[in-house]
Amino acid sequence: MIKLKSIRHTGVPVMDVDKAKAFYGAVLQSDLEDQDMGPNKTVVFSPSEGGVSGHLYVGKPSAS
Repeated sequence: MIKLKSIRHTGVPVMDVDKAKAFYGAVLQSDLEDQDMGPNKTVVFSPSEGGVSGHLYVGKPSAS
């Protein structure tokens, strides 16, 4: 069994990357970076000290 101590990186599927970038940038009070990681636009956010890093990508979010 794997024990998860903390989350280090997360991927967040979004329908509109630009809207999500604005939203998460405001929530995290951070500038998010556009990255070219394939056919779709990807946005990366870096962790503050001890925080979580992650990326936003075009995808279908899970059902509510």
